[in-house]
Amino acid sequence: MKLPSGKLERTFFGGPNFEDIVKDLETSGFTGYLKIIKYGKGTEIAQVVYENGVPVLGSYVNSGEERGDDALRMAVKLGTDEESIIEVRSFAYSSSTIDMNFIIRSYPEYRTTVQSLRVYIKSAASPIPVDFDLDLDMDISIPEIGVEGNRGEKTESRNFPGEAVNYDILQKMARLKERERLHKARERE
Repeated sequence: MKLPSGKLERTFFGGPNFEDIVKDLETSGFTGYLKIIKYGKGTEIAQVVYENGVPVLGSYVNSGEERGDDALRMAVKLGTDEESIIEVRSFAYSSSTIDMNFIIRSYPEYRTTVQSLRVYIKSAASPIPVDFDLDLDMDISIPEIGVEGNRGEKTESRNFPGEAVNYDILQKMARLKERERLHKARERE
């Protein structure tokens, strides 16, 4: 789907803030489009055209192409990915000559049927699975000072009874390690 460039209003990284971006566009009556890009082995591009805060057209291109509501689902998946870049491009600015009716008529196969992207965001939201079970009431112990660790080094000890493990921190650490691993793999290519 080829669209006029419009006026670049804002640029964001994808991730959990995607729902807030969408909510803002929909409640403000935004006219323009979101362009969501993820670079990698194959560049992914999603475009969601809004008219008065309602998504009216959707396009997603990778190795193939999705249109309409299927493209919106892929746009949500891409928008919630922290490695994506989100551009908000407006068609409603003072010197604009862009005719929304012409754009919509030009791409009937890209028409969407939903009134909000947020219906797909709710279904896409899922926590990152943790590969191990944690006992939230566990004690975390470290050997005492003067006691040799398993490699003969001197270590310090503290006991934190009842210390709860924060799943959010574990999830963020897992995402950061995965991003670092992907970055290093890209550098080797």
